[in-house]
Amino acid sequence: LFLHPELWFADFPSARTAARLAAMVSGGAAQILVLICAFFVVPKIMTIMPDFDPLMMIMGVMGLLAVLQQLGAEGEGSGAGGGGRAAKASNDADASPSEKSPKELLEEAERCLAQNSWEKVQKLARQVTDADPENAKAWELLATALKWEGKREEALAVVQKARDIYEVKSTVLDGLAKELSAEE
Repeated sequence: LFLHPELWFADFPSARTAARLAAMVSGGAAQILVLICAFFVVPKIMTIMPDFDPLMMIMGVMGLLAVLQQLGAEGEGSGAGGGGRAAKASNDADASPSEKSPKELLEEAERCLAQNSWEKVQKLARQVTDADPENAKAWELLATALKWEGKREEALAVVQKARDIYEVKSTVLDGLAKELSAEE
């Protein structure tokens, strides 16, 4: 397509042809195709229908091209491989927290901790500690979230539980225990 500039200026006989072109081109190139269509196809259409508001025409054509582009992207993801942004996003959304691995849960808990979402961190960390009680990182995240939420006694109890019952060794837990016991 990019090697044949004469195609850039050609009239598209139908929306189906535009959809095929958008489906052939992937990623950023499809966005360039939409812009090219906006600059070269819309003015030709406007000469045929001069009574319409040009801005509304441009918005309508851009909307149509965006829909066609999205349909082309969804068509790619529904193939045998199942790859594509739409398929990946739906797979991520369908995966419940119980189906995620402890590593994925911990990564999500760290992101939530960075966003000050203490309750979500506690929920995710508890899921990991239930599955793997000797996971030091899960205990660290749980105690840290409790501490920052203002539940310092509960955080100290979590640290003591991890150290005494499950014999988790961690410098972060040791530091939290020292910090939380000093505040009492």
